[in-house]
Amino acid sequence: MSSLDVNGKEFQKCSYGQYTVPPASEFVNFKVGQPAPTMLPLDGIREASVAKMQETDPLYLQYGEISGYPEFKKDLSGFLTKNYGTEVLPKNLFVTNGVTGGLCMTCSLLLKSGDLVFAEEPTYFLAKSIFKDFNLKVVQIAMDPDGLNIDALKEALKTHGTPKMLYTVGTCHNPTGRTMPNSKREALVALAHEHNFMVGADEVYQLLSFPQFTPPKCFAQIEQEYCKAKGLDYNTSGHCLSLGSFSKILAPALRLGWFHAASNMLDIFEKSGQLDSSGGLNPVISGIVHRCITMGIQQKHLDATTQTLWNRASALMSELETSFKAEGIDEMVRFEKPQGGYFILVFLPKEWKAKDLLQFCIDGKKGVGFLPGASFGQNLQHCLRLSFSYYAIDGLKIGARRLAKAIKEFANSNPYSGIIKGDGVAKQESSDKVLYGVHGSKGRLGSLIFNQLQTLGHTDTVRLDSRVEGAIANFLNSEKERKHVIIDVSSASGLESLIDQLLACQGSNDLPDLVTGTTGITLPRGHMEAYGKVARCLLASNFSLGVPIMLDLAKTVVEKLNLQPSLVTESEKAKNIPGYYIGDWNIEVTEEHHTKKKDAPSGTAKRILKAIETNAKPNTGDPKFLDKVPCQALRLGDTVGKHTIYLAGPGERIEITHSATKRDVFAVGAVRTAKWLAQQNSTGFHEI
Repeated sequence: MSSLDVNGKEFQKCSYGQYTVPPASEFVNFKVGQPAPTMLPLDGIREASVAKMQETDPLYLQYGEISGYPEFKKDLSGFLTKNYGTEVLPKNLFVTNGVTGGLCMTCSLLLKSGDLVFAEEPTYFLAKSIFKDFNLKVVQIAMDPDGLNIDALKEALKTHGTPKMLYTVGTCHNPTGRTMPNSKREALVALAHEHNFMVGADEVYQLLSFPQFTPPKCFAQIEQEYCKAKGLDYNTSGHCLSLGSFSKILAPALRLGWFHAASNMLDIFEKSGQLDSSGGLNPVISGIVHRCITMGIQQKHLDATTQTLWNRASALMSELETSFKAEGIDEMVRFEKPQGGYFILVFLPKEWKAKDLLQFCIDGKKGVGFLPGASFGQNLQHCLRLSFSYYAIDGLKIGARRLAKAIKEFANSNPYSGIIKGDGVAKQESSDKVLYGVHGSKGRLGSLIFNQLQTLGHTDTVRLDSRVEGAIANFLNSEKERKHVIIDVSSASGLESLIDQLLACQGSNDLPDLVTGTTGITLPRGHMEAYGKVARCLLASNFSLGVPIMLDLAKTVVEKLNLQPSLVTESEKAKNIPGYYIGDWNIEVTEEHHTKKKDAPSGTAKRILKAIETNAKPNTGDPKFLDKVPCQALRLGDTVGKHTIYLAGPGERIEITHSATKRDVFAVGAVRTAKWLAQQNSTGFHEI
């Protein structure tokens, strides 16, 4: 039985593949991250296999040398040296059965159950599954547009301690397509040596940068240079394990790859019981791939593959731009432009969930599918990953048009997006119309807000520090044709200094919107109110969506309890028992935060107490009610934030709790709050 592949070429249909991929005429499955049939060099593999099998040495079929047979490693090192641009020595290579096999071997031999692993946020979703298989604890670290956020990594080292390994896809990252520059790689290697953790670099795309881009050095090379500069012996001081593979540069079914690392790391694998028992991994396939290298088949195929991938990626990006504009969604949907690899990451409006869009496409038979971003990290729930490796250009264009149309239809039927107006799609504020500044961006929350703005396309967001002379004035004087917005999460004194400098610029500049989430015992409210008379200013005690809902619930509960007849006698009331001021119900508030939280109780707790006071006072007649509601402020480890209202009555109890499980929720909320403030028509001081 024969069939047609996505390019119209006839081939014999067998059950070799991991799953069946439909032709573009039926369904474009952008989830498929594998090469097309036309990109599988069957003729070249056949030619290399025939040449290898003409050899007469029967030891080719023997248990292989554990690290790979020397001739293969010698020619592999030559191939890598040519394509990396720097020397790779055979002694620093170890043959594996691919990146997945190498990663599993690393987890089994270099890590143990319960070990801590850092990974990027987002990260390759199946690596997360592998870490789960080995019962490893994974903490994900924020990314910048150029890869891992080094400041966030330093903060994680303080907060979570030293990991056993940091896993990174540094080149043509999956799913973002981002590439980490040499400078960041050098900083990461330095931190690995300083804190004594291993870097596991998944370099499956290291050789797949598009032809017009020069990829950075692989991590093993970066570490060699680091050791040389520090006067260290690289082969006894290694912390970096580069994992390479032939899956994407030749063929996945070969199940062949390599480690590139210092001898002290490779020796662990060499001396392991599992490899002592099995011998070298895939020696027969190694022989065939060896021939592919020496006969020039591998290099020819690699060159053709990178060009094909660029042609497809370029065509897909062009069609996405055209189709998004044609459907009127070009200002609410964007995508990252990769420097190589297999994937493009698309950003939907922040309020959406890509999995809902996917279900909409499936239920509505829209003829297109993709991989929702939540698989890679919780911060990517509004994103989707598109693969351009499988379908030919015509198929990719069909998929792009179907996707754009589906997004438009989903927008017009989506009740929770907050973007729909009337019969059409209301366009989000274009990222190039607003210039954001983050004051306090070096702190934990400030760094998250800065990264969130970058993710939303505000890549020119400015890190502001009022302590630097001229920084605020320079920000206001830059790009005056754009609207300026400042989000402040510094300190009470920092906010006061910021407002003083902003007011000093009044007259010569349009003053920016100012959103502050700064809390403290003595906030400069007078300054904020003064600023609100000439510009828009907002104070938020909490940037989450849940806390306002919690306050509404508290108001409702207190109001209803006020209506209940009291069984408490006047003599009992005279005992002044804290909390017995709403019928027979005792009230207590608790809040939990991390140990670095300075104000206690928190600004949010004060808002909760105020909400209770406002709605209870009319029936209590006690002007000191607020002071008499116990409020416990706990500082525990790295707690993100938890607030609970306890109401205890005769034989029953009510608890209203809000828990923030990730700090990113506050970053998202800060940006959402800033956008809300920008929509207000007049100046004023707001408090939420």
